[in-house]
Amino acid sequence: VAERLGAHLLAPLAGDRRPVAEAELGEDRGDARLSSGDVVVLNEGVYVRSDADGGLQRELDHVGKALRDTNLAALRASGALILWRETLAQHFPTASGLYAKPGLGIDPARSLIQGACRPLRDASVAARANSAVTSLVRSFNVSVLRAFSASAERWDEHIDRHTEYARTKNSTDCTHFCEPSSLMATLNGELLAAVRRFDRRNPKKRS
Repeated sequence: VAERLGAHLLAPLAGDRRPVAEAELGEDRGDARLSSGDVVVLNEGVYVRSDADGGLQRELDHVGKALRDTNLAALRASGALILWRETLAQHFPTASGLYAKPGLGIDPARSLIQGACRPLRDASVAARANSAVTSLVRSFNVSVLRAFSASAERWDEHIDRHTEYARTKNSTDCTHFCEPSSLMATLNGELLAAVRRFDRRNPKKRS
């Protein structure tokens, strides 16, 4: 499974050299070149998420439109495995851990530049959003890779100020997980488990 997964995650989309592993939802609508053995992981950018009034409905509208615009039927007909990965947690020094946006009563210049990534004080905002999005995604018959709960505990595995770019910007990155870590191992394990489940259900569709 691991060899096949590693090979197919790098299979290019038609007319596109980006990996299919992290095709940005809403840009790639389905591809006849995908075939049995390919794995497509869809997710949304965390920048869509907001704890402002109406933020969750805007997020659901965004995800729903993108899924409707994506040719899921063609992707499934190719024999490819289509998955959705939950949006990972942010750990900015705000109550919800989300990045402070203008209008939310928080001064980003003060609270984010001077602060560092911190454990979540209130995970309920992001947890509710992930739950709502997961329900929506499953209504399109797309399986979901659990990721939020594992990431919510890993406030100490962000880039934070550990890169030269972050240091020169004098800012804190409490969004991205880009280095080998226990979270990366967990996410990879969830993905491999999903592929194995698909293999058992569809033995003739995998090469």
